[in-house]
Amino acid sequence: MKTIAAILVVTPLFLSSVVKAENPSSVQRLLTTKECIGCNLQNANLKGLNLEGVNLEKANLKNANLQGANLNNAHLKQAILQDARLMDAQLEGTVLEAANLINTKLDGANLNNANLKGVNLVNSQMNGIILTNANLEGATMRGVSLQEANLDGAILIQADLTVHDEKRVNLTGASLKNADLSGAHLRGIRLKDANLEGANLEKTDFTRDIPNNTTAKGALSVATSPIPLVLPGAVLGAIGNFAIGEASALNADVSNTNLAGANLEEANLQDINLENSNLKNANLEKANLHNAYLVNTNLTNANLSLAKLTNINMEGVNLSSANLAGANLDKSYLAKANLTNAKLESAKLTNVNLTDTQLTNANLMKAQLANANLSNSNLCGATMPDGLISQIGCTAANIQS
Repeated sequence: MKTIAAILVVTPLFLSSVVKAENPSSVQRLLTTKECIGCNLQNANLKGLNLEGVNLEKANLKNANLQGANLNNAHLKQAILQDARLMDAQLEGTVLEAANLINTKLDGANLNNANLKGVNLVNSQMNGIILTNANLEGATMRGVSLQEANLDGAILIQADLTVHDEKRVNLTGASLKNADLSGAHLRGIRLKDANLEGANLEKTDFTRDIPNNTTAKGALSVATSPIPLVLPGAVLGAIGNFAIGEASALNADVSNTNLAGANLEEANLQDINLENSNLKNANLEKANLHNAYLVNTNLTNANLSLAKLTNINMEGVNLSSANLAGANLDKSYLAKANLTNAKLESAKLTNVNLTDTQLTNANLMKAQLANANLSNSNLCGATMPDGLISQIGCTAANIQS
């Protein structure tokens, strides 16, 4: 009984010296009952407190200090946490569905398995946050910063990660392995150096969110010596002008990113920067990559059937064993590309620059090659549009074998 009495005496002192709020009685109620539905806790200082399992549904925690607090398995559905400080807070399994987290600071917080469905996170700071297996379906995340964040296995279906007040969403270096971003709005996003291996990006929108104000880099494709071959519709040894798009600073930046095995079926990737990214075994069937930047991108064994690949700079791209059947590559630049064993049946390769390209054993059956530049390309063993097997580029050893 003496111990209990001591606690009762100390508690009011603790509340007055450590925990401050516009409504102290609500704070006391929360600490005593672990429940304060709809309470006014605006400006409360709850830093470092153990609030595990508390019920704060619809509570007003605007500008509250919850830094380092334990809110594991708490209920904060429809709570107002605008401008709150939750840095390094523990929120594993916490329910934040439809909560207001505008301008909230969540750097380093742990939201593993948290429910953030429909949450508003506009302009929030979430660098280094853990969102593994979290549900962010339909979340509004415009202008958020998620650098070095861990979103492995997270659900971001129909989430909005577009520009807000000219501030772009930043996921540089973030991990999104096996995350579900199907139908998400990713216009103008920064995903440089991120890991999206095995992620589902079906029908996502990566298009530019701000009008482009950059100019395209001009490139002159000059073939130094004609190849003695007559190929109907193709130009071998001619001079052509190609406008090669530069990676605009205003486009979605997904350069140096790991997208191996990712599903990008029917995704809108127009104007995207995928320079040096890894899309090995990725599914890009019917994807729109018009005017994208794919210099030195790895698309080995990728599925690009029926994809729109027009007006793209793909210099040095690796498309070995890729499926490009029925794809449209009109006016793209593929100099020094690797298309060994690529499937190009019925592909549109009109006005394409394929100088110094490896097309060994590629299948070009029924492909359209009008005005294509194949100067110095290796077509050894390739099946040409008319079904004949090419010997261009074959060495004596190739022919003998």
